Amino acid sequence: MIIDDGYLEKEDTINEWYNGFRTIELAFEKENIKDGIKEVLEMIESFTGAKEVNAYKIVGDINKSDSYVNLTNNNRNILSFYDNGKLKPRTNKIKITTKENTYIIIIYENNIIDEKNNNKYLSIIQRALKIIFDKMDLEDKINKAVVTDGLTNIGNRYYYNKFIDEISKYKKEVFTYTLIDLFRLKYINDNYGHKSGDEYILLASNLMKEVLGKDNYLFRIGGDEFAIISVGRKKEQIEEMIEKINDILVEKRNIMNLPFPLCLNYGIVEGNNFDVMYMESDEKMSEHKKQTYIKLNIDRRK
Repeated sequence: MIIDDGYLEKEDTINEWYNGFRTIELAFEKENIKDGIKEVLEMIESFTGAKEVNAYKIVGDINKSDSYVNLTNNNRNILSFYDNGKLKPRTNKIKITTKENTYIIIIYENNIIDEKNNNKYLSIIQRALKIIFDKMDLEDKINKAVVTDGLTNIGNRYYYNKFIDEISKYKKEVFTYTLIDLFRLKYINDNYGHKSGDEYILLASNLMKEVLGKDNYLFRIGGDEFAIISVGRKKEQIEEMIEKINDILVEKRNIMNLPFPLCLNYGIVEGNNFDVMYMESDEKMSEHKKQTYIKLNIDRRK
């Protein structure tokens, strides 16, 4: 389609581009849009005769190279396309901005040297990829909403069940399982309103995310109930982390002007049978809650 000197073979090639990208657009109606991004980039390579086409997602400062996340299998650093701060010859950079993200497309050593036709190609590429990236962002948003608790932005009950189904396949792995209850959340909802209850939930979940870090998987599986699944962490380590959170919560009681301290009641067990671990940790959590009421001299009926 493209001859040696870089000019178009015939005038209707642009129309072929439109039809080609319309075909790609329809292909992206399939279930997982991201699976097709490689197909689109390969199509751009074939039409432009480029040596390489890379797609990057910007996750930070657009002026910093480490903010460019490569969406393709070729992990070439963005700076490799530049020479003394300028794009290398016959290399084009296309910026695509959606409502959610910014993307950069690099077309390396493009064979279309006629400026007018090259601009037409780039314009078509930009419009087609804008549609695709918009759909990718929407897919990400929908997928995240399905597995994320709306209030705390951590994994929800649905994701928790899927996660357990997946990791239960590892029969020889030993997990540390923790069940957590927010002490007296119902009392706070009933006596101070659900807004205060939500503040309590957010405070506790944010502290758990901060203290537990990325090595532990945190889920909200009920109104006042959370679960932590840990790999490579012992019970003692998790207990130490939760007690650290409880120490912080005690200091926060004055924020809500409560007559009792906030805290997490918990039960921690180790094993790999999650049905058994849930029951055992639930029993331990109930006992911990009972001891908390006794320690604070609070009548559970009030």
